[in-house]
Amino acid sequence: MNVSSVAFDWLRPDLAARLRPGRPGVLLTTGDFVDGEVRSLAAGRVSVNSVLFGRRDYVFPGEALAVTLGKSAAPPPPAEFTVRLRDGSRLFARSLGVRGAHLVIEEPIAGIFAIALDEVAEIYRTALGGEFRTP
Repeated sequence: MNVSSVAFDWLRPDLAARLRPGRPGVLLTTGDFVDGEVRSLAAGRVSVNSVLFGRRDYVFPGEALAVTLGKSAAPPPPAEFTVRLRDGSRLFARSLGVRGAHLVIEEPIAGIFAIALDEVAEIYRTALGGEFRTP
């Protein structure tokens, strides 16, 4: 499964309806959608190159609610773990660890980041030929 969008905050249904598969860009807290190529997504900022506005940086979750990346040109790198969050999101991790009240994961594309443990619903270990649940 490839990533089609990344949500930084809960989206009202009317705002979520503005996100279209295959349409890259960023959904702002104002409700505006800025079409454009997502150039970077790191350190609490997303950089978008828009034909209309040029290159712009937005802070998330302060200015940006969600980013859509469009269709992936290549399959995602393999991951050893699948982490399902309480909101239904799935993250794919090469490695897992616990630091205080956070699960620290190394995601093949996004890199290393921490998730509050109370946001984690399930963790699966990916095996050849399928997935199996770990206790």
